[in-house]
Amino acid sequence: MEQKTNKMRKTFFITGATGLLGSRVAYELVNNGYNVICLARSREDEKAEERVIKKISFWSPSECRKFFNNITILDGDIEAEDLGLKKDAISLLKDVSPIFIHSAACTSFEARDKKSLFKTNLEGTKNCLNTAKAVSALHFNHISTAYIAGNYNGIFSESDFNVNQQFKNAYEESKFEAEKAVRKFSEATKIPVTIFRPSIIMGDTLSGKTFNFNTLYSYLKVINVIASRIRNKKISDEIRFECSKNTTKNIIPADYASKAIAALILSKRQNRLETFHITNPNPPTFSKLNKLFHKALSLKPLKLVDLLEENKDKLSKTETMLKKAMKTYRSYLFHEPLLASMYTLSILEERGIAFPNLDEDYYFKIIDYFLKKNSFSKKEKNAFIQLFEIRMQSAVGTRIIPNLKTLTKDFVLCLEDINTNYFISVEEGKLISFQINSPKEGLFKFTLSSNVFTDLLLSKIRPQEAFFKKLVHIDGSLLDALSLSTVFEKFFSIFSSELNELQMA
Repeated sequence: MEQKTNKMRKTFFITGATGLLGSRVAYELVNNGYNVICLARSREDEKAEERVIKKISFWSPSECRKFFNNITILDGDIEAEDLGLKKDAISLLKDVSPIFIHSAACTSFEARDKKSLFKTNLEGTKNCLNTAKAVSALHFNHISTAYIAGNYNGIFSESDFNVNQQFKNAYEESKFEAEKAVRKFSEATKIPVTIFRPSIIMGDTLSGKTFNFNTLYSYLKVINVIASRIRNKKISDEIRFECSKNTTKNIIPADYASKAIAALILSKRQNRLETFHITNPNPPTFSKLNKLFHKALSLKPLKLVDLLEENKDKLSKTETMLKKAMKTYRSYLFHEPLLASMYTLSILEERGIAFPNLDEDYYFKIIDYFLKKNSFSKKEKNAFIQLFEIRMQSAVGTRIIPNLKTLTKDFVLCLEDINTNYFISVEEGKLISFQINSPKEGLFKFTLSSNVFTDLLLSKIRPQEAFFKKLVHIDGSLLDALSLSTVFEKFFSIFSSELNELQMA
């Protein structure tokens, strides 16, 4: 570990610097000449230092390169005691008494991930608090979420916390419990605490860039696939979608969120405990987004309806796919907390930061950048691979093949030319987990190109043929791979049949 800190400048210790918000906050601090120590885990194929530098550099490679000497990367894990740090790393932190910024979090909305959500978001936060106390941190900044408001129907302000709200999922609950732990820490120690509650972070205001295509981007992925089918006259352009048209979506740009948080962290505030809402003071309704997004995609807006009963309303294949793809976010289509941010906005105004005007141009930038990164070119995920992802995500908890009850296996599919891997866990025939670009390592792995995978999806080539022609590289037993080949063939046959039905819908 090479120490790069300059004691004449403030030093910040950041967790989650490989995440969207954490990397952008680190970029803001590094770009302003501050020392930044980042905690990250090494992976089998990528060291912690490489991961952090890549993510921070994403925001502006030329500018960041000038300040790399101000960055120190420590290999560790927030889920481990002492954050998994060695004694010399702990000594470094004690020596510099850093300002903590805890941004690392698990953001899954899936019920099956409850255990890992609480392990990362609650236990990980407690480990960070313990380490902050042990190294005499000057300040503890905690990145929470505005969605700890849960299903609360009143106005939820910065001073609100426990208002007897219920939670839509384990993510909201785990972040609420983490914030509760931070508040208890504030009461029990002399270390000042600041809590930040951001809402839905999307691309920046300059170009719409981001590297995290979750939440509303999941909706855009499905709509993008549908749009391509409509343009090719494969399906009707009259599509209904279940949601409350007046429900708002509290969207904030990545650059605003990071600049606001960095400015508030750097401000010389004396409060022992302070909370800020990094939110949109005038969030758009889903009705408005429906028009903006679809205009940018040259697609007729969806027909927004409160409820579709499958037996009564006869959902088309397209409508069924859309409904299944959005089931994880379904509750957010009907309710959004009313988030007050007047206190935060007034403090930011003193720092010369105002919430940007998110006009049509901003949303077009988001869509344009999204399309560049989710095009159907050979080096990107084509429409069939995107449909595969949607199909698998909606199938979690079900049998991927009817009457398949004997298969229990964890494995990884790696599409090497588009830097995408899928972790798939099947237990007694049920799909237990499907994760895109999961960090899981050391598992049975199939490596192939996206073109070969597309041919498999369309049943243009049989899995056994792909194995023997060495179009698929197998890390593991060839006999095990061959035993899975019949299962793959059956699945690909079902998938291609469903695709044909969708084209005729």
